[in-house]
Amino acid sequence: MSQAAALLDTDILSELLKQHPQVTHRTRVYLAEHNRLAFCLPIFNGFPSWS
Repeated sequence: MSQAAALLDTDILSELLKQHPQVTHRTRVYLAEHNRLAFCLPIFNGFPSWS
């Protein structure tokens, strides 16, 4: 079964980095078909300056 390409958000990335078994399995299945992952990383203007 072919999966559509998807954009991963930071919640899924977090679970993947924690090696959640179901997320890890689905990621491997996805990578077998698409060969790469795409992430969405939010950027906020409200962060304090670190200079």
